[in-house]
Amino acid sequence: MTKLQRKNGDNTRKKIIQAASHCFAKMGFSGTPMQRIADKANINQALLYHHFKNKKMLWKTVKQHYVEKSSFQPIPVSNNLTLESVLSNIVEQSYELYTQSPKLVRMLLWQQLEANEDGLMGGNSASPDQWLEVLDTLQQQNKIRQDMDIQMIMIWIASSLSGIALLKLSRFKKDKSVYSNYKEMLLIEFINLLHP
Repeated sequence: MTKLQRKNGDNTRKKIIQAASHCFAKMGFSGTPMQRIADKANINQALLYHHFKNKKMLWKTVKQHYVEKSSFQPIPVSNNLTLESVLSNIVEQSYELYTQSPKLVRMLLWQQLEANEDGLMGGNSASPDQWLEVLDTLQQQNKIRQDMDIQMIMIWIASSLSGIALLKLSRFKKDKSVYSNYKEMLLIEFINLLHP
């Protein structure tokens, strides 16, 4: 493959991701036919399938694209972590990701409406399932109660944070005190429940 072919392939891939981002945010997963994405990208459908073998793969790629464009950084696992620092990091990064990527928020909301599409969840480095290793480490270090299931903790934190996405983000952006109060309330509740 020549440099020109690789550059053309990269440009086509970017066009597809941009078109899919627009379509998925507007119509959701089930409401977006691959042909519509191909039309929006101004390519033929065969070329779309050359770059993405199926719509689920494209959906996950678009979500990962938003994560990569954001300031998101995975939480490294170490013995120096505190429950407070991990929870604060999760809340802060989720807020930043949601406020930086309104189309991603729309995709996540659409994703919740997809009844039979479990395969749409996760698939990116900001997905809540990425917190499991850090939370498990904290539990092993007796920094999280032993009688609590890590999966349930992850679901509880993720559902609590979805409030940021479900409420008007503009309210959080306009008045930082609303976000600060919400964050503080979340952290207090998380720590009170999880701390041994």
